Amino acid sequence: MDNLIQTPGELCDSGAETRAPISAAARRLSLGALVLSALVVLSTGLVDALYPKEGAKPIGQEAREFARAQKQRAFWDGSMAKGFELDIRLRSNVRQSLAPYWSALLLKKLGVAAPGVVVGKDGWLFMRNRLHPEQATRNVAVEYTSVSLAAIDRRLNLLGSEFIVMPIPRKVVVCASMLPDGMDPDPGFEKDLIRSLRNRGLLTIDVEETWKGLPPEGMYLPQDSHWANPGIKLLAQELAELRPELVAHEVQAKLMEYPTPAPAGLLDLTSIPRGHPIQGWLAGPGSAWLYLDPHSVTEAINDRSNEFRVAAVGSSFTREFAFAEILTVEFGRLVYPGGLSGTPFAGSLAKFSRGFSTRPLPSVVFYEFPAHQSMQLGMNGESTKRSLGSFFASSSRAASVPVPTEFFPPQPPLKKVGSNMQMKFGPGHLLSTGDGVLQLRIQATGAVKSRWSLQASGPAMTWTQNSESDEFTFPILQLEGVRSPVWLAGSFGKAAQVEVQVVTDADLARAEVLPMEAAEPSLFRSANSTNMPSRNAALVIRWQGQPRSVRCSINGIDQDGDKKSVHVVFDKPRARIALLSLSPFGTGSVESIDLEGDMETPIVSIAPQLSNR
Repeated sequence: MDNLIQTPGELCDSGAETRAPISAAARRLSLGALVLSALVVLSTGLVDALYPKEGAKPIGQEAREFARAQKQRAFWDGSMAKGFELDIRLRSNVRQSLAPYWSALLLKKLGVAAPGVVVGKDGWLFMRNRLHPEQATRNVAVEYTSVSLAAIDRRLNLLGSEFIVMPIPRKVVVCASMLPDGMDPDPGFEKDLIRSLRNRGLLTIDVEETWKGLPPEGMYLPQDSHWANPGIKLLAQELAELRPELVAHEVQAKLMEYPTPAPAGLLDLTSIPRGHPIQGWLAGPGSAWLYLDPHSVTEAINDRSNEFRVAAVGSSFTREFAFAEILTVEFGRLVYPGGLSGTPFAGSLAKFSRGFSTRPLPSVVFYEFPAHQSMQLGMNGESTKRSLGSFFASSSRAASVPVPTEFFPPQPPLKKVGSNMQMKFGPGHLLSTGDGVLQLRIQATGAVKSRWSLQASGPAMTWTQNSESDEFTFPILQLEGVRSPVWLAGSFGKAAQVEVQVVTDADLARAEVLPMEAAEPSLFRSANSTNMPSRNAALVIRWQGQPRSVRCSINGIDQDGDKKSVHVVFDKPRARIALLSLSPFGTGSVESIDLEGDMETPIVSIAPQLSNR
């Protein structure tokens, strides 16, 4: 026992480090702590025995399962100790009364919190699961986000809205100076995400650049996971400067501040519930709740029947922190409040789209999403699949036209397996950039309720059909350079008749044919450049024969005047038509197209996007 404490740096003659003996005072302190712990446990048990907490008693099957779980507890695997701890946590009056004070003391004096919380400098708190992206899904998360938002952009643009995205950087990145020393939050994740979104042609706001120069408390709340008022106001100013043509003087309102305790939602994760009196001892300086004066403007914003030209859609960042109200003052017009708390990626967009299903969408949609939602999307969880599916199902009124079937191999049958149906398009059957320019239109009749899923190499989508006859149009989402089968699957409570058609949002009837010259065998080059007919136009390539591969290089100028190149390769194509999105060029121009493959003279054209307007 005396040799258990080691004195660093002291070596004996044999080369082993010497160890200092434990002092008598240390022994007494350890023994005292042990006795005190035992007394606390005994006194807690006594009080709980005298004043037991009333709780719901399990009955029926629940009671039998509870009894079975009690019998299965064993001492040697730790399940008995874990069950005992859970019982105390749920049934102990003493623990529930004193736990917040004990947690506050540990947090304030020792900087110790629950495992899910990182305690930073000056009392700052961070969520541990947002500290570092999972390496296994990091790059996939970036690609999934960019391809999903590119398809959403195409759909909203088709319905008449300009789509502007704003990934909100993680607190651990923009407030990294308040983290404990030595922690790496992987700031490159946000930079890679911004780069990938812009490479897809998405109009993207780099919020981290907007906030440059703000102190940490100007960007995020110290003990909460949401943004602070100075950062919100600065971003709103930039958006108004970005779209000055939408700034009006229709609404006369001003922002008012009402002092409130600083939001401290992360204390909930440290056994200190929201509203507990001990939070006042821990929380930082008070915050300001922003609201509009006069109140009639707030009522007008919340009246969904009003006409809106600007919409702010997003997460709890928008829902709970007056983002739409701040934008209303900056733009001088009503801004639609499309925030939704607790929503996964694209969930608020789905609700927003449903809300405008019978009337025109706003001219501009500002969409904020916390960057950590990209990580969840990369894991392809069920909630994100439902959100994506719900958005595209609710916006299926967008126009689309069938792709000529003579350029496809025979369409695979929709096989029925029990009460389920499956259709598999093999690799090389559907050739596109995978960002929504190519889609599947599904018409189902005769099923009271059916559940569907669509999966390619990008994020999957699931949705539910609730009527006896419905039609959905879903984009094929594929990662760049990854060609995999496209699976469509449906499960039914009753028999259904289903028709599946390959469609596109490119206006094939208005496609402009580009003259192509054979530069050398198996290499074709466009004879001259062309102006882009519209944003989200598509390059349509048709050919004869069965080439071993088709390689296409598109070179031009993007909307910022910078040179841009897009390269696409299709190995062993089975189809004889490919549709490539030109969204990365924005409203710029295409200067040259190189097409390589052992095919007969191809027909290449540029088709504008269809319009619902």
